[in-house]
Amino acid sequence: GLVLDLLIGQTPVFFIETPVYILLVVGLVIIGTALFNILDSLRPRFFEQSAGAERWAMRLYERLFKVFDAWAVAAFTVIGVGVAAENQIAPLWLWGPVLGVITASFVVILRDIVRAYHDILILKKDSYGEISILIGIVYALFLLRPGIALNPNAIVWTTFVAIGAGFSLRLWIIFRDWPNPLQLGNRATAPEKRFSEYLK
Repeated sequence: GLVLDLLIGQTPVFFIETPVYILLVVGLVIIGTALFNILDSLRPRFFEQSAGAERWAMRLYERLFKVFDAWAVAAFTVIGVGVAAENQIAPLWLWGPVLGVITASFVVILRDIVRAYHDILILKKDSYGEISILIGIVYALFLLRPGIALNPNAIVWTTFVAIGAGFSLRLWIIFRDWPNPLQLGNRATAPEKRFSEYLK
């Protein structure tokens, strides 16, 4: 949201207008950290006699993570295109998908950069950007149809369909564990090898 506001020249930046946004994020981080620490401390007691139960719990966690990941890519892409449309940024077919990709992907990239993570999957093997571009273009082209601005119901339904399509596509790809064929990945660029050589 911050990057979007800066790119489109929106002032003041949305989360500065009220402390609710930053307090909500900080509160959720504190609660999430506390819950994970509690679960880590309880894990030996509950799972020491049943390795199967621990594997089941980990699979459940991984699947939930993938579901929310897929939802986030789709929803944030549509939000980015919607911001472009609302601010009448033209051409929408170009800048809508661009803002969608930035909204869906930028924070993940920034997180990995801050963590000094040398192998940023979103840039090498993942399909965040491609799904955002595809859904963003389709959604933007629909919003450009003549008379669509006069039909709020059509916009609402199209928004739900775009989020559903992006969610389904992303979920299908990550549960199939398909690497992105459009990116080079480790096999060609061998970042782990180059990074280990750099550390020597």
